[in-house]
Amino acid sequence: FKSILDEIIKDPKQPQTVDYLKKFLDAVVDDKIVLVASRQLLTDLCTSYLTRLSSEQAQEVALYALERIAARAISFEDQVGLYRNFLADI
Repeated sequence: FKSILDEIIKDPKQPQTVDYLKKFLDAVVDDKIVLVASRQLLTDLCTSYLTRLSSEQAQEVALYALERIAARAISFEDQVGLYRNFLADI
């Protein structure tokens, strides 16, 4: 998953970057992915990758991430906090 994320973010100015990140998030929060891996990938995306995007792109991806993990917010409590703090800082 990390290599996929690296590939998506290597050129953040591509118009499809946000769409690719949304698809990545869909895959990461899928029930078929081990929760520990999902948590780590969500954390890495927020702390290491979103900062490489423009503010508008980062906001769109962060809001989408919160939307996708809302149903399982108890499982992703720390990640919800990270994304909310990230959005507050934009």
